[in-house]
Amino acid sequence: MDEPCYSLFWNVAKDFILPILIACFAGYMVYWAFVRETRRDNSNEQTRKNQEREDKLFYFSALIKSCTDIAIKQKGFIEELIKKIDKNKVNLNPLSKVVWDDLKRVSQNLTLEEYLLAYVEYYEGDRKISVKEFKTIVGSIDLFYEIFTELRNVIERILKVTYTEKLEIQNIQNNCFLLLDKFNIYLFVNERDQYHEIQQIMKPFEEKNSKEDAKHDLEYFYADFFIPLAQFTHKYIGRLTSNFSQIFELHHYARRGKELFETLESEALETKRIMEADVIKIQEYIEKIQKSSARLLQDFS
Repeated sequence: MDEPCYSLFWNVAKDFILPILIACFAGYMVYWAFVRETRRDNSNEQTRKNQEREDKLFYFSALIKSCTDIAIKQKGFIEELIKKIDKNKVNLNPLSKVVWDDLKRVSQNLTLEEYLLAYVEYYEGDRKISVKEFKTIVGSIDLFYEIFTELRNVIERILKVTYTEKLEIQNIQNNCFLLLDKFNIYLFVNERDQYHEIQQIMKPFEEKNSKEDAKHDLEYFYADFFIPLAQFTHKYIGRLTSNFSQIFELHHYARRGKELFETLESEALETKRIMEADVIKIQEYIEKIQKSSARLLQDFS
């Protein structure tokens, strides 16, 4: 190649082709760096999302375990209260309570859509099964919270009513004792046979009443005081006409005390019936939540 032609080619290559090649190479390097950074950002974002999803499921599994334990313990307290009613049908006690914060947290405060999405994304093999499991878990916890809240309200309401009824029974007892003091004097002077009859009622009662624990035993008052006294006053209410007002008043008090006791007993038995039905339902849903949450607790406990 002639010297002038070579020089011209070199000048063209140096001034035009080489800058184009350098620019293309630089562009490629920028593009490659961009793609690499984008991939790394996407990978980091996916890692972050996976970690966030697993954190949610770890937290959710802890809540499920806590709620299941709460249900089991509260069910045990309900069963204990049922046994107490069987032993004493009128002295209803408050329901011992486990802390329900986690039940309320899941039932009312948790953003369930986020946890459902995390659950379905993690167990994506069969989304229908995953959704069904999640709904069973949440539905069971909702039911636990609803049953325990309603039962607590029922028992508190009945306790308030029975407290008033027990105060009335106590007042009736006091009024009966005051009337009997006067009535016994009348019988001793005027109706000796009836006096001895009522002493047969009062003597065993007074002997038992001397014991401290008997003074607060409503079943004992019902069986050994109100019923015999109501029978006695009913028998003579139309015969002891000269002291009709006292025997009529005693009869009224004895019958009222008997009715109040039977009301207390009826309320306790109705509460027991409610609790027995609740225990069956609670056990059913404990088994459901244990079955539906088995793989989650295995993976995230």
